[in-house]
Amino acid sequence: MKRKGRKISDAKQDLVLEILPKIEIKDLENDVLLEELKSEQEKPVNLEIGYGSGEHLAMQAEYHDDEIFVGCEPYFNGTAKLLTEIRNREIENIIIYQDDALLLLDELPDNFLSKLFILFPDPWPKRRHYKRRIIKEENIKIFAKKLKPGGLLRIATDHANYASWIIAKMIKSESFDWEADKVGDWYKEPKEWTSTKYQRKALAGDTYYFFDFKKLT
Repeated sequence: MKRKGRKISDAKQDLVLEILPKIEIKDLENDVLLEELKSEQEKPVNLEIGYGSGEHLAMQAEYHDDEIFVGCEPYFNGTAKLLTEIRNREIENIIIYQDDALLLLDELPDNFLSKLFILFPDPWPKRRHYKRRIIKEENIKIFAKKLKPGGLLRIATDHANYASWIIAKMIKSESFDWEADKVGDWYKEPKEWTSTKYQRKALAGDTYYFFDFKKLT
């Protein structure tokens, strides 16, 4: 479900009317754009769950303009900011879905995605809310099902407890290989990286964790 925050400016509203209808998957049952995406066989297709304000998604799409990037984000204000980046950078390889990413993943073919990004998801820090974390056994199985063999699952968090949780859940999976070569590799930003709005909010000394997992055959 699309969620709205603060009222957007008239300029961004114009972008919503001009650009969004051309690049948004709206109906999972009868959407031409979705059907075209599912039939894509030439270009790699990548997906970011929770793109926030869209900085990372726009960077990836601009750098890899021969690939397709799908972004899922239920908060409308972030989408409005992403549309500004798409217009300013003349990006033509982004598709948007403004709802629960798991619903969209369910519609995509198996062994379909080349990269899956989950960056700074809600850590749900209270123990009674752990079941709401997106990194959990049943979802990891879905991610493995939808990624191609050799595909990349990249997860980032700034929450130490969640980082430990991610490691514990992922190393139990027989579908992924952790790409870290040595202790401490998970503190290094990936080569292709741009800081996000949520990362910049906590730049006063917080630790960031970056995990790359490869889908096994």
